[in-house]
Amino acid sequence: MLYTKGIPYHYEELVRLRDCTVAADFKIAVRSENRFVLLEHIGMLGNEDYEKVFVLKFIDYVKSGYVPWRDVFFTFDEGDGNLDTRFLSKLMDKHFL
Repeated sequence: MLYTKGIPYHYEELVRLRDCTVAADFKIAVRSENRFVLLEHIGMLGNEDYEKVFVLKFIDYVKSGYVPWRDVFFTFDEGDGNLDTRFLSKLMDKHFL
């Protein structure tokens, strides 16, 4: 969807946080603001180990100064494993163009 909308991005680029380095799902160029934001997709809710890693990663972002929904965005699968593409499209139009 990023590609289709013409939004420049890198996939799984390494990002240095305060105490660790993570591979962000997407590093996205917001041309209108001349900056980058990160997008993390959480796709395996219900998997306890995955959820623990996500919570720790979220905490690392916040402790490193990233502000959720300004500097790092999070998307989630729905309970049945689907992704709300209408929501995702609106998110991109509002924050990434």
